Amino acid sequence: MHRRAFLASGILGGSGLRAQTGPALPPPHLALPFVPPPGPYARRLSVFELALRPGDLIRFRESVRRMKELAPADPRQFFQQARLEPGGVNWNFLPWCRAMLYFHERLLNRLLPARRGEPAIRVPYWPWENVYATPARTAPLIYAEPNQPLFAVRRPFSVSIDVEPCLALRRGEDFVGTAKQAPAVFAGPFAEVVSATRLTPSDPLFYPHLANIDRLWTSWEALGDGRRTPPLREARGYFFDEDGRWRVIDLNFAGERQVLSYEYSTLMKPLHPGEPRLAQVHVFESRLERLPAPADYLLLRGVRVAALGKFARFGVFSGDEMLGSFSTASAKEDAEGWTVSVPAKGLQLRALLRVAALTDDGRAIGRGIPLLARDVLAY
Repeated sequence: MHRRAFLASGILGGSGLRAQTGPALPPPHLALPFVPPPGPYARRLSVFELALRPGDLIRFRESVRRMKELAPADPRQFFQQARLEPGGVNWNFLPWCRAMLYFHERLLNRLLPARRGEPAIRVPYWPWENVYATPARTAPLIYAEPNQPLFAVRRPFSVSIDVEPCLALRRGEDFVGTAKQAPAVFAGPFAEVVSATRLTPSDPLFYPHLANIDRLWTSWEALGDGRRTPPLREARGYFFDEDGRWRVIDLNFAGERQVLSYEYSTLMKPLHPGEPRLAQVHVFESRLERLPAPADYLLLRGVRVAALGKFARFGVFSGDEMLGSFSTASAKEDAEGWTVSVPAKGLQLRALLRVAALTDDGRAIGRGIPLLARDVLAY
């Protein structure tokens, strides 16, 4: 399937994740309020750590098998879960992903309750951010082995994700997004992994991917220095609980990870820790006039790409060198344009910055257009 058709086909604002069958979801006004009750506190392990715990892996696989074998019309059935979607790809996105994992795990634990001394079942995270470890670039072995519930037919892929630009952000509005702007992780790691792997919620590996997105958010907040998630106002998420009842949850609850009773075995750390810098970059006619030194990354906000047509992925170029790429895998371009981070090292002053659409294999389509952005910041 061509990437544009794939990304235009469904859930999460056009990222290709909607189930293809199933009845319409109940209307929001029928949802019963849900407040997370106190629950057993448990740690989310990486897929590699879980592989070293045969007993926990067997229980996790068995709970997924039972979820898949529920009646097709049961809203809790594994493939029916893909019908759920967030209210928009904006500041709701990260807490919605966290809430989806929470309800997914509640169902897994209902289908296979823990016995005395056993930990609650938690979805493992897939640490694709470890760009130096070959196992992080392929489907984890516990998901790649055939003839078991975590297996799915997947095309070959390679995933190498740099999370440094996201971790370096300081403002909550830049990391989490706003009412009109997608969060940095959606235009970056989330979309890049989905684009490389074509993961959908019908693939069990999709949930470890969501868990690592949540881990990135958790890691960002843990760095401190002013990194705080802003209030989400009246944000709501709609899910089926472990009894199949239609529920509504205040996403501000999902923003409080401790309320949902889990933690991660490890957090992401910046490769280049230090005092963050943020400075305005002067740009004239799409050329850098002044760049604060030293600067590691440029944060381009309000990037315009409508003139290039309806493509799913774009690259930012300086001359013939591609600095970075970003995905426009949300339902529509928001009023402020797109936000993307690119490396600043090696940039030449007065070099023309341009944006070009990319093919499926990452090649530029034509020469593109001069970069048009609302503002450019360096950090």
